[in-house]
Amino acid sequence: MRLTALFFALLLPLGAPRAQAPRLQQWVASSGASDSLAVSAAGSLRQSLCTILLLPGTLGSAASMTSVLRALGPTECSVLVVDPLGMGASLRPTHADYSLSAQADRLHRLLERLLPPSGHVVVAAQGTSATIAYRLAARPDTRVHGIVSIAGGPVDQQRTPGVRMAIAFAPLVDTPIGRAVARRKFAAALRAQSTHDAWITSAVVQSYLAPIERDVRAGLRTLRAMGNARDSVPIADVLPYITAPVHLLVGDLATPSAPDTSQLAMLRRHVRHVRVDTVRGGGTMLHEEHPAIVAAALVQLIRGPAQATAP
Repeated sequence: MRLTALFFALLLPLGAPRAQAPRLQQWVASSGASDSLAVSAAGSLRQSLCTILLLPGTLGSAASMTSVLRALGPTECSVLVVDPLGMGASLRPTHADYSLSAQADRLHRLLERLLPPSGHVVVAAQGTSATIAYRLAARPDTRVHGIVSIAGGPVDQQRTPGVRMAIAFAPLVDTPIGRAVARRKFAAALRAQSTHDAWITSAVVQSYLAPIERDVRAGLRTLRAMGNARDSVPIADVLPYITAPVHLLVGDLATPSAPDTSQLAMLRRHVRHVRVDTVRGGGTMLHEEHPAIVAAALVQLIRGPAQATAP
């Protein structure tokens, strides 16, 4: 199914202000021994029965979800943005398990600490973080009531084009000259994944690279650990346990980072309620190019998810 930004924008509340993203409280929360995650939140987590959980991709951070937050505007749900371990502003412990199942387990423990017992979650996750959301939703004690996957097909390992690109760029940011080169190359890589590049400003590029620039050695070590980490249970064996609806958004621009046909087939074969929509004029960075579409997909799941599978 092909979608336009106008169609999805109609699902958002009329008159909702979108000039500014909501003010977020930011802190570092523990999800277990030595596992501290960077958390940003809007609204009262302990009092809200509905929480929107935003998971940035491997190269993103909470800042990468600013446009989605702005597009959401006021919402009946609290909003939680979490950088998985090793990503964004979260810690990068040397001997941590960076497999996607371990990341899902950390998120589950964090949600159990932050949310009320009956609180449920609707997730939007970008890239490989979508697999974290899939594994989180497959737990028997899950709180997940719906997933919006932002160009994130199911994977067993994070050695994706994005991670390989980051590993190649990371050594460059260790010097001022190399940092300038890395930013230019990184911006070019973002443009290659986008149909519209107006969002790719110097400030945005800096926000994406800042977590690595703060500690190049730790960032490079963690990226390699992520790329090498592998789950013992294949994602294909996990997907059938997902009962929540999954809405996958993909752009019509073909890129190496986009979900391939085998990943789409895996979702359709194993997930009970899955919908796949192609966004016109979009690449793999739909949270940046078309944040209103991502926000509207979340609103649609909150209001009442569709139970039909899109062929």
